[in-house]
Amino acid sequence: TYNKYKNNITTKNENIIFSKKKIFRNNFCGTHIFLILAKNLPNRFRQMHNRILSRSSILTGTCGVLIVILPFLCYLYRNAFSDYVPIFVSSMSICLILIVHAANSHIGSRIRITVLDLLVAAYLTWGVFNLWLIRPDWPSLRFWSEWIFLVCTYLAARLFFTDRQKVLAGFIVISGVAQSLWGIMQAIRVLPPCHEYFAATGAFPNPGPWGGYVSISLISCIMTIIDAKKGKNAQVFLYPIAGILCLALFLSDSRASWIASIAVLLYPSWDRLRLGVSFSNKYRIIVATFIAILFAAGSYGLYRYKKESAEGRMLIWKSCVELVSEKFWTGHGIGTFPVLYMDAQAHYVAEHPESRFNMSATNNTQAFNEIIHTIAEQGIIGAIVLLSVIGTAFYYGRRQWTGPVLIGLTTFSLFSYPADILPLKLFFPLLVGSTRSPTIAAIRFGKFHFIIAIALLISIFIFTIRAYRIYNVSFTQLHNPIPRISSYDKMKYDQHFMLCYAKQLYNRRQYHTFITIEQDLSRQITSYDILYDLGNACYRLGKFSRAVEYYEKAHRMIPTRIAPLYRIFTIYRSEGCNAEAQEKAHQIIDLPVKISNSETLRAKSQAKTFLNEHRPDEEQ
Repeated sequence: TYNKYKNNITTKNENIIFSKKKIFRNNFCGTHIFLILAKNLPNRFRQMHNRILSRSSILTGTCGVLIVILPFLCYLYRNAFSDYVPIFVSSMSICLILIVHAANSHIGSRIRITVLDLLVAAYLTWGVFNLWLIRPDWPSLRFWSEWIFLVCTYLAARLFFTDRQKVLAGFIVISGVAQSLWGIMQAIRVLPPCHEYFAATGAFPNPGPWGGYVSISLISCIMTIIDAKKGKNAQVFLYPIAGILCLALFLSDSRASWIASIAVLLYPSWDRLRLGVSFSNKYRIIVATFIAILFAAGSYGLYRYKKESAEGRMLIWKSCVELVSEKFWTGHGIGTFPVLYMDAQAHYVAEHPESRFNMSATNNTQAFNEIIHTIAEQGIIGAIVLLSVIGTAFYYGRRQWTGPVLIGLTTFSLFSYPADILPLKLFFPLLVGSTRSPTIAAIRFGKFHFIIAIALLISIFIFTIRAYRIYNVSFTQLHNPIPRISSYDKMKYDQHFMLCYAKQLYNRRQYHTFITIEQDLSRQITSYDILYDLGNACYRLGKFSRAVEYYEKAHRMIPTRIAPLYRIFTIYRSEGCNAEAQEKAHQIIDLPVKISNSETLRAKSQAKTFLNEHRPDEEQ
């Protein structure tokens, strides 16, 4: 009986043919059939089983899970008093993954040093130089933890995803689908929105970053479909996913993400599409002309689609020209853009009072173009090094999965601010690190390197834990009736903390302390709201001359807002300075406001009444 059923088993073409009824009639035969099946499993299934159970695969899967859950983690801790948690948790997680990998590494193995490794090292070297010698003050603990997270992510991508690019693409697609479904359910009112004015934002603060994230996932899905070699079933499975991503991309209403997706679709990759057609030069010229016309018409249409938003970006870019020209080569220092931009905008508005872009002036801390942002903070030297990293990664990744995705991310960064959104910022080190580039040298991983790597990673891990504890205690102390920050000397370098601290002091009428920290606050960020609140604090303390100074600065930053002028007018009127009050009353009446509401109507009405009451005095 054993030989009878053994002869019915064949392993040709890795297919096993047997009679199911006869097997289950006899327990003895069924047991031996199972043993024969286990003995004759195809090698590829055994290899797959070993890969799944290997430490490297487990760490790769852990990195992928971190990519998927990071947007949800940012959503859970989106509050201003807890938005530091995702950075520290992610830094500790990726650092712990690298510690486990280093502890299980083989002594004597070879470590490849590639072209991209040298360029990334050059960029980090310039960044440290910029922070040490150019930035006016020292960065915050949050800043260092974020840099640690990004550098460790690059190392993890080099170790785990260089030879597993499809695995990385799969995790990005899964994360994009999760965000797409969340946003779609928000759009149909199944889930509550995350924004006051926008219906669908996913786990992101507004539709722009959500659209960028979905766009990167859609590009990854398209590249996976193109490179699929497992038959039609694999591609058919991906088509509905691409449809979900396209629907979410449309609902995001983000022009930057649309342009990024279109830029990848227009990418001349005929060989990747495997059309097998050779085009003549004449045909290529026709196609290039058609694409250029289509791009110009699409750009104009997108400009008209949201004209006010587009003109706001134009104002930002024009205001950055002077900011860039002041320190063209070295920049003002990494992280200084929020400190300097509003003053640059005030200067541009003063120099161009008739500009049509002035009506679009608003409170802003982003450049909406990462190249301009980089030049303003790191100078042309830092921008060249960064573009060298991206350009080299694209050159070697143009025939890989990473090249087109990097095009989409770079295009999106020309019209948005992905460097300020942690899940989007994560894509840069992931794509660059997973790109295969030529090896320059191979270093033997000896005992000395092992000790240095373990000690360095453990030190970074301990530093991140201690920094997290400092932040946790400091933000907890903000909830006290009278905030007293025990680690203020360390926390005063953090922009987000200083904003929360200032807002808490102002709301609890601790005006003296609020004015005292003004100097430390101005080193981290400058904004209309801060200056207006400082003016109100001085006004309530009876320091009218200083209040007028703050109101004047706030008005120069956003000249279309009537509140600072009205406050100055009321001070002059109460102090009996009729000439100054009349001047401000005329400015209030002639001021073109962006939004007319009860506040603007009341201010204009009082200004007209004051002028009517004091007009006879002027004529006399």
